[in-house]
Amino acid sequence: MRIGDIMTTKVETIAPTELAETARYRMREQNIRHLVVVDGKHVVGVISDRDLGGPKADGAELAQKPVAEIMDKHPITITPHATI
Repeated sequence: MRIGDIMTTKVETIAPTELAETARYRMREQNIRHLVVVDGKHVVGVISDRDLGGPKADGAELAQKPVAEIMDKHPITITPHATI
């Protein structure tokens, strides 16, 4: 079996310049826990609800910080052709 057989193809993304409060809002609205951070077509990071204090945190202390300051800057990626 290959990664492409089980992966989600509609991935929600956000720019590194967007504010953390925007990331939190989008995660809550989409009922998701992660956003892939992209600069153009390049994956530059990933941000999770945990990075923002968890799903129930208000995140006021992080609200005005850009995503780039909070995201994990070393995402691990894999091609859809790789085997599970």
